[in-house]
Amino acid sequence: TEVDENMFMIPGVAVARNLRVEVDVAPGAGNDTWTITLRDDAASSTLTCTIDEAATNCTDTSNAPVMTAGSKLAILATSNAEGAPADPTAAAAMTVSFCLGQ
Repeated sequence: TEVDENMFMIPGVAVARNLRVEVDVAPGAGNDTWTITLRDDAASSTLTCTIDEAATNCTDTSNAPVMTAGSKLAILATSNAEGAPADPTAAAAMTVSFCLGQ
């Protein structure tokens, strides 16, 4: 689920890195994983991590996509569960952090 009202625009060129996501409730046993991705102008960037089954956090410290001036950034949270997947943003309180720098 991508929430447009949480988008923000960056004023200059920046590198995004060190994504960390924490949730208060794990996705659950079985085949459910949640993937959290930094979006750049509605396109997925390489800064992404996955919370699997019993986990309550994930990180991406290896990818560092470059964002152009004026980019509108947002967070996309998706579930890979089959059938009726839980919406990660409705199923858990989620804290997302990442660094923007040069």
